[in-house]
Amino acid sequence: MGVCADSVAIIEHALRGRTTIFPLFMRGDAKSGLLYVMREHIRPRISEALNGKNGFPDRDDRRKCLTEFLDLMGRMGRSLIRLPNDIQVEPHEILDSLDRIKYCTMPSPFHADEVERTRLKTVKDGWSQALNEFETEFNEVAMIKQNVLRKQDSEWRL
Repeated sequence: MGVCADSVAIIEHALRGRTTIFPLFMRGDAKSGLLYVMREHIRPRISEALNGKNGFPDRDDRRKCLTEFLDLMGRMGRSLIRLPNDIQVEPHEILDSLDRIKYCTMPSPFHADEVERTRLKTVKDGWSQALNEFETEFNEVAMIKQNVLRKQDSEWRL
């Protein structure tokens, strides 16, 4: 499944819109299992409580609390879907992963740690440049394709 850091990361992501935790091990099968439990078991119980079933009194403060809980569950579900995985990092997640490594690395007086931080920055700068170059090339290819299609379209109309 995941480890406790993954659980904290889900909550942090739900509250802040991003996480600083590294590494994240939860994979798709575990995420799917948690989403299933949230949808099939937890959400119906909260809905029943909101409707005054199962012995819950229908009081405004309880209703507000349960509504806020349902909202949080929704945010946690969305966070669970968006949470990266550091076992198999996707290209669009590399920079975020490198930022999280840096964030989770404690300051140290040792020279070797400073060397590693410098290497991490070099790796991040290299990936950032490579991703920017790829995006530029992709946009150029898309423009060429668009021009070719326009030319073919105008030739077809003749």
